[in-house]
Amino acid sequence: MSVSVRKILLLGALPFALASAGPTSALCAPARTQAITWQTYTNERFGYQICYPAHLFTPQGEAGNGDGQHFLAKDGGDLLVYGSFAPETLEEEISYIAEGKRNITYRTIHRDWAVLSDDIDEKSEFYAKVFWKKHQFSNFELRYPKAEKARYQQIIEHLAGCFYPGVVDY
Repeated sequence: MSVSVRKILLLGALPFALASAGPTSALCAPARTQAITWQTYTNERFGYQICYPAHLFTPQGEAGNGDGQHFLAKDGGDLLVYGSFAPETLEEEISYIAEGKRNITYRTIHRDWAVLSDDIDEKSEFYAKVFWKKHQFSNFELRYPKAEKARYQQIIEHLAGCFYPGVVDY
């Protein structure tokens, strides 16, 4: 039997194979996606920018000193974004963020940015990303419920990709 005849026979059998898979098959399963509306927060004082899922997080207002914004989610998610001029080094900033964390499960430090992850307790986890440019820090910290880890992993990936450090010359 030639290769082209085999291809025709296999392709001809495909509709029957799909039909016999039944409605609960992964081939026929409906996609479970939720439309996410992303909004952008820009901090005037430090110049950094981050997007956030507006359907999930509600802004709580900027801090009195204008260094950042706090966002809360109904499921217990807590997003904090802020800038600062202290401490002097990225390593010191990482130590400050890690202070009081129970179990740092992931840490990577580069020349001008770092990421930390922590298994806070049985119910929540923590993720932080820090940029350091010209003695200025731009940070975001996210605490979220472990029960929602799969959803928050997708959110973290997006947050990390749309977080842009600011540089303000005073």
